[in-house]
Amino acid sequence: MVFQQLSGINAVMFYSNSIFVSAGFSDPEIATIIVSAFNVIATFPAIPIIERMGRRFLLLGGFGGQALFHIMFVLSMVFDWSWASVVFILLGVGFFAVGPGPIPWMITSEILPASVAPAGVSLCVGTNWLFTFVVGQVYPYMNDGMGAYSFLPFAVCCVLCVIFTWFFVPETKGKTIAEIELAFNPKRKNSS
Repeated sequence: MVFQQLSGINAVMFYSNSIFVSAGFSDPEIATIIVSAFNVIATFPAIPIIERMGRRFLLLGGFGGQALFHIMFVLSMVFDWSWASVVFILLGVGFFAVGPGPIPWMITSEILPASVAPAGVSLCVGTNWLFTFVVGQVYPYMNDGMGAYSFLPFAVCCVLCVIFTWFFVPETKGKTIAEIELAFNPKRKNSS
């Protein structure tokens, strides 16, 4: 949940007007409406493909795509490519919508044992909201201090999430809760 927020999605959603003003748009509200609508529309393909492609694959691709398009967005700001900045933001939002947006919520309920699920899910939701708040409060200072480069820290966080996912996040596609619990506690399998 932390990486979901540190991917920069809420910097885009909360501050898209000011981001597009910085990109040189005289009417940033139109770009903001496009980005918000695209986020909703891009979430729909996630529904059928999550079970088919797998959670881990979509997390890796989603965070990887976000990292790439955050970097491309930075380049568009540095080189003053106004319309390209909207395209790169849209593509980053699209990668978020099919992977890092919905999947952490699914995996949380799948990997937590039933005995701790209520407390674990509550902790995850609280953490999610805490980091939503942190990103919302910190991004304006990042933007003031870093200007066109303000999305580079988010790109780095996305790369770190790809690395974390590669090494520590199991694939839960097509597995029962019991099979997932065994993956986290192999001693249990040997003792049965």
